[in-house]
Amino acid sequence: MAKSLYDDFVAVHYTSFRNTHLTASFFAWHRYYLATFEQKLRTECAYKGALPYWEWGLDINDPAASPVFDGSETSLGSNGAFIPHDGLRLRQPFSNNLIVLEPGSGGGCVKSGPFSKMVIHIGPAALAQYGTDVPFNVTDPLEDLPRCLKRDLNKSVAAKYCSFRNTTNLITQQQTIETFAPLLQGDDRFFPNTLGVHGGGHFIIGGDPGADGLIAPGDPAFWVHQAQVDRVYWIWQNLDFANRQGVFGTFSLQDNPKSPDGSVDDLIDLTPLTTPVKIKDLMNTVGGTPLCYMYE
Repeated sequence: MAKSLYDDFVAVHYTSFRNTHLTASFFAWHRYYLATFEQKLRTECAYKGALPYWEWGLDINDPAASPVFDGSETSLGSNGAFIPHDGLRLRQPFSNNLIVLEPGSGGGCVKSGPFSKMVIHIGPAALAQYGTDVPFNVTDPLEDLPRCLKRDLNKSVAAKYCSFRNTTNLITQQQTIETFAPLLQGDDRFFPNTLGVHGGGHFIIGGDPGADGLIAPGDPAFWVHQAQVDRVYWIWQNLDFANRQGVFGTFSLQDNPKSPDGSVDDLIDLTPLTTPVKIKDLMNTVGGTPLCYMYE
């Protein structure tokens, strides 16, 4: 049961996950999700700024030293306390390939700075585990399970998946949504043995809930990571905007179970956070209602 409006956002991500990841709706759904979160920050929390993005490439040498994670007053809190542990073992759903990550530099509760006292309520739902490829979940992830925010910042993942070379090659070499979307998301039907920049960014953060894809928005760092994903998509779109307003895929994760192809006339539904809109109305970030923003 949600304890706050923030938890409502986490719950919507959890309940929508299989229809919004490795699907036709991935980009539009998350774009609308981000915009709705930014709007709620302003209307419910008196926030005056814009939702920032985290340029991963600036921090691949040491994410813990990043202004995002250095524990300063303007950061999103520090790394987690160091706990010796093995690396994560991630089993890809289609190919059954195993991706083994090097251990991160944290693993415990966030040590200092903003959100060091944050309480996570939802999940775990599919939390990646150290030393095993079997994720951990509770019987009902939407029930209240209060616990600290954990992080496990990982420079190895950052360097391998989220460098400037990764993003530049993605943007400049993938000419159609049919290759851009799968590579960005690490869809192993088309690009096995990679996390993509999307998955890579999540596992730079790691921890709980950061390494739990279903409830990852529970860590405030999710929002700046996902804004960077949207920014990469936005840059790619605007290099050939007339031809980059389509979608690719169905509305079930990796088309399992089989389902019809998605189209831009399909709806993105974030109920109860906001009203549904069509995908085609989310393609242009400066098109007016519901979107009016650009990236600097």
